[in-house]
Amino acid sequence: MTCREWIVFESVSSLILELSVQLLLILRLFAMYLGSKTTMRVMMVPFVIQAIVMAVCIGMSVPRFLVSPNCVEATVPLELVIYCIVSIMFESFLFSLTISRYRHAKRDGMANLGLLTVLVRDGMLAFAVIFGKLTSC
Repeated sequence: MTCREWIVFESVSSLILELSVQLLLILRLFAMYLGSKTTMRVMMVPFVIQAIVMAVCIGMSVPRFLVSPNCVEATVPLELVIYCIVSIMFESFLFSLTISRYRHAKRDGMANLGLLTVLVRDGMLAFAVIFGKLTSC
């Protein structure tokens, strides 16, 4: 595999993995919001926009990568910074929906608060890991 092919493979794999994780987080939020179709639309519209922006950013940045002789990325194109910012914004949006639902359920005395606590804890962990990964861009 050439350097360029490896960069394409790495970029596309990263995009697919990130979008898959986000879809799982969306499904968890859909359950937390008791299957609200309005909430699903509110989450899916920005998700689709984000996925398009991220795919375009990868497509535009791959040809602009400058690699060293050892096949190490020497420079990061501006498009990848945009990719990271868009992803962090969407993750923040999902995290804010998670916290909002938890606060609402806690205030209303929801019966299964233990389950929501686990979902919020796991959502925080996912947000922290993805945020940490993306801030290294």
